[in-house]
Amino acid sequence: MNHYRFKIKPHFLELVRNGVKNHEYRLNTPERSQILIGDRITLVSNQDFRQTITVRVNEIKNYPNWEEALKENWKGDFEGLYYSLEDSIVACSKLYSRDQVNQYGIVVFGIEPMERRFKNIRVLLDTNIIIQREGYNNVSSQVSKLYKWLNFLKCQKLISEKTKQEIEKYKDKYVSKTINTKLESYEQVISHKIDDQFFNDIVSKYSLDENSLVDNEILYQAYDGVADLLVTNDTKMLSKALELGIRDFVLSVDEYLRIVENEFPRNIDYKMLSVKKEKFGQIDLRDSFFNTLKEDYPGFDEWFASKSLEDAYVFRDGDSIHAFLYIKTEDSNEKDYKTIVPNLTPKKRLKIGTFKIDNVLSGFRLSERFIKIIIDNALNNHVQEIYVTLFENKRKEVDQLKTVLCKWGFKYHGYKISNNGEKESVFVKSLEFFDKEKDIKFNFPNMPENQKMFFLPIEPEYHTDLFPDSILRNEDMSLYSDNKGHRYALEKIYVSGSSSVNPRPGDYIVIYRKGERWPKRYSSLCSCLAILEDIAHPKTLEEYLEICSNKSVFSNEELKDFFDNKKYRTVVKLILYKTYKDKILLDELIRVGLFGDSEGPRPFTEIPKDFYKMFLKG
Repeated sequence: MNHYRFKIKPHFLELVRNGVKNHEYRLNTPERSQILIGDRITLVSNQDFRQTITVRVNEIKNYPNWEEALKENWKGDFEGLYYSLEDSIVACSKLYSRDQVNQYGIVVFGIEPMERRFKNIRVLLDTNIIIQREGYNNVSSQVSKLYKWLNFLKCQKLISEKTKQEIEKYKDKYVSKTINTKLESYEQVISHKIDDQFFNDIVSKYSLDENSLVDNEILYQAYDGVADLLVTNDTKMLSKALELGIRDFVLSVDEYLRIVENEFPRNIDYKMLSVKKEKFGQIDLRDSFFNTLKEDYPGFDEWFASKSLEDAYVFRDGDSIHAFLYIKTEDSNEKDYKTIVPNLTPKKRLKIGTFKIDNVLSGFRLSERFIKIIIDNALNNHVQEIYVTLFENKRKEVDQLKTVLCKWGFKYHGYKISNNGEKESVFVKSLEFFDKEKDIKFNFPNMPENQKMFFLPIEPEYHTDLFPDSILRNEDMSLYSDNKGHRYALEKIYVSGSSSVNPRPGDYIVIYRKGERWPKRYSSLCSCLAILEDIAHPKTLEEYLEICSNKSVFSNEELKDFFDNKKYRTVVKLILYKTYKDKILLDELIRVGLFGDSEGPRPFTEIPKDFYKMFLKG
């Protein structure tokens, strides 16, 4: 595979970035006639060398003149620029003289932007990273995380022969021998002659000492496509990569970790929202949070100690605990079912063993966050019911929790006698059928029959703020770690300017995050699936704020402005159903025929039934 470089006008570059222009038209000079399918071309703005896009050649056709070259694809490639074939011929004819076209003809390259991948790829590691990993006992946490992710994503780790030669020069022969022994687990990449003039022109601007020459040979492996990705912390190599137009494929350790941690979130850990899984043994039972539990449940200390190796979900603000959840899956033979009046029939269930949220922090809607955790675990474990026991009319925080549970489908079943002789009420939520007498929230995640499916596009600046479980690569996780109610909520609010919305309660809503980076077909994607709970048309500002406050991404001041100016007065209530582990790119929607090459979903575009499966299984 060879690498070429073409200059391009900014407006044409933008069309390529946006997935509109899928062909590149050039004079078919002898040099260009050497280009083959599979080769790479970096398109560089002729006004700013930092504006680039690297594409792969997927088709090559030769034509004697501009008319023949443009006839097939001019409309798609130059959308909005030219209004007829004749207009496009006149414009393109200015690029080369008539004699040049008569002599060489026009070559048309079918192109597709190179997609940066992270699974099952070949990753070249710079010398310093190899030494940090294999040469010292005290490996940095960042490098350790890097290797864990490379293993998790099943990447082939590559090492340049130059790295091996550098290590062999170490004065400490014991260290050198130790590292070289470990290098047998890497695939060695053999350096080859750098015969690319543009590459040489760029790197010659920098120091050409011995170390730099070694770095250049390593960098060339990424430039030449031998490695899919190069990871280095060398700032000069990163700068060279920028000028070479391959910066997307040369990353620092921090950049790599930020991207993969965002692209492949561990959705059961919930660390992004400060709700974390912790071992009982790591939790300080002396925290005042547990005082009421000790009072209500004799032997709580001993029970807690017996669970030292089991997991609980904990919410902390600083060092203080403010919420705690312990759940366990039970089979149909659970003996405690016979102690409940009336007895629970044999079924596979999820038991909410301990659940407490205090009242110190208000407005975070933490209860909904924990409801989501409970339902996620119930679905993952394929249980038939969820149940909880609690003391009613004893503590305000317990009664508040009961109110929330009942809104989300828990119904009073009966009671059991606790160890201290008091009655505990038993509440049960069924996951087996949809109750038509109840609303969508009560039934969730049970779904009605024959519901339809629609797209809902959301601007990127609002998307992750409203759906933080769906955080994507290149989005800084720290931006979303602060505690705001709409991020924790299972119920979401979307405000719309449309007075007429086609979906009905119970319909599926595919959340589509608009892309902000080129090419749009690779940065625009479906991130998660929601259920339409309700649509409201509030008549007054008070009613509008009551519905939206603390559930929307907008502040009360912004909401007031929307209402006063008669904007976005339709309120769409959504319940997050599932986050897609593998996001569905616009490119895939185009390939399966849902949209044309330069199209994308509009608000509440209905999805044909033939495509439901791809969105339900994500």
